[in-house]
Amino acid sequence: MTAGSFILTVGHIKQTLIAYYTTLLLGVIFLFNQVDELFSLLTISGSEELSLILLCLFTHLSHLLLSLILFIKYLLRTTSLINDNQSLFVSAYWHLVEIVWIIILLTLVGF
Repeated sequence: MTAGSFILTVGHIKQTLIAYYTTLLLGVIFLFNQVDELFSLLTISGSEELSLILLCLFTHLSHLLLSLILFIKYLLRTTSLINDNQSLFVSAYWHLVEIVWIIILLTLVGF
């Protein structure tokens, strides 16, 4: 997403679209990976640690799904990529979620 926004500032629309659709494809692949991990964890019997892992996984899955929905909505509604500030907002949300998850991971690991 950020690479596409940077390429867009240079004025290369074709490369921007390639970067955006690559980001979308990787996001969907990661979403399916998260769902697969969720179903594999649901077969394990309960414990406190499993509850915490499932809570984090559900929250991460919802943030990932919301990010992809916002990104798809942005791609469908955008008629002209030039002078478009929406990409900055979607990119900022994407990175905000990334920073939050890094902090959560570091907190759980106990750096």
